[in-house]
Amino acid sequence: MTEPKGFFYPRSQSGQSSLLPPPPWHYAGDLLTVEYRTDPKLIADILPAPLTLAAEDPGAVALI
Repeated sequence: MTEPKGFFYPRSQSGQSSLLPPPPWHYAGDLLTVEYRTDPKLIADILPAPLTLAAEDPGAVALI
């Protein structure tokens, strides 16, 4: 028998019953995004390697 690959949700030893209800599964959470514009030189000075400024909009900053 080959080893399973990919995501498998928990099942009982026999595989006949699941420890989770059937799909669809619904998840919820909170997310806060702060976006602003600044002088690209100021950000470039504090940006850790290997990160770089975005070529298409180097003054845009987003914190998620």
